[in-house]
Amino acid sequence: MSRSVVERIRRLPIPREVVEVMTSLSRAGARVYLVGGAIRDWVWQGDGFDAGHTDWDLTTDLHPERLRRLAPLTHAGERFGTFRFGAHIEVTAMRNDMEYTDGRRPQAVIWTANVQRDLARRDFTVNAVAFDGHEILAVDGALEDLEERRIRAVGHPRVRFEEDALRILRLVRLAGNYQALMDGPTWQAAQELVSLTERVSRERRLREFLRFLESPLAVWPLWADTGLDAALDWPRSTIPQRDGMRFGAAPSHSLARVIAYFLTRYGDQRETLRRWSATWPLPREWRLAVRHLLGRDTLDVDSWQREARWGNHPYTWLYVDLAMAAGLAREQLTPMTLALTPRDLAERWGMKGRAMRAALDFLRDQVDRQPALNRAESLVWLLNQWQARHEVDS
Repeated sequence: MSRSVVERIRRLPIPREVVEVMTSLSRAGARVYLVGGAIRDWVWQGDGFDAGHTDWDLTTDLHPERLRRLAPLTHAGERFGTFRFGAHIEVTAMRNDMEYTDGRRPQAVIWTANVQRDLARRDFTVNAVAFDGHEILAVDGALEDLEERRIRAVGHPRVRFEEDALRILRLVRLAGNYQALMDGPTWQAAQELVSLTERVSRERRLREFLRFLESPLAVWPLWADTGLDAALDWPRSTIPQRDGMRFGAAPSHSLARVIAYFLTRYGDQRETLRRWSATWPLPREWRLAVRHLLGRDTLDVDSWQREARWGNHPYTWLYVDLAMAAGLAREQLTPMTLALTPRDLAERWGMKGRAMRAALDFLRDQVDRQPALNRAESLVWLLNQWQARHEVDS
């Protein structure tokens, strides 16, 4: 048993409301333990651990019928013995899972009073640690895996992933978020069984992918290396890496991260991205933003800078985010407005449609090169010269 990890767990800062739930269940005659992600996060995050914004999972030997009477809130997982005792507090009755028939949930569960049996049904060893404020219990190797920052399946990895393919997505997401090692046999099984992720709902697949993209940019290739592009219905084979775009940092917004990941992997395959954004469960505002982005002539930093500075639309934030991630400084993306408006061009020169867009692009190019030209009289002169040239050419 790792002494440093044990000492760390014993210093876990349990919030008052969690202690109150544990105390209440104990008074009802139950054994109750903290389990799962809060313990893992406390060990791995160090000073970055935020107890007030952590999901706290408890397990107890109290029967679900008694938990149902005690729980102040409803929970969708009550059929499987999980009850909500607070905004971030869930209590699950200790159980053994029977056969998984749909690749996502057990066909039935058997309630148990043995916490070790409950831990043995869990996905990864680092999540199979229990702490009641005094005693620490764990499956074999769990404390060592916590100390060495390694993610390993509980039991045989193929069995765990065949039971619930969501665990493959969680494996890679956790490895990316925490820059943790993956146990060799566990990762190999995930790669071999990656096609099982098609059993998982698109909403859950997308959620895990978005959470994975919170990882540092350097970790992003791990998703594709595991074969999980297929979990997003993206092509299994990729273009040569040299043809993909380069980003110096991960964008801030989740949608911008998805676009950056796709462009890094596939380059300007906009039809694939267009179809994907139209059929996957994205928020409506994301769909509209992608449609706007893909409507541009090019997908590159220059076009993003132009849209960030000159675009008259609600998606400036997306272009700014992508351009900054690609290396531009914020001062290079300061919005600018021409001294002549589209209405001026329509009323004075009778312009509309494609001709107006071409004229505006010309004026923006001139002002980009010489900002001092952005005065009405200067732009009028430039536009007259530009129009005269076009009349001669035609």
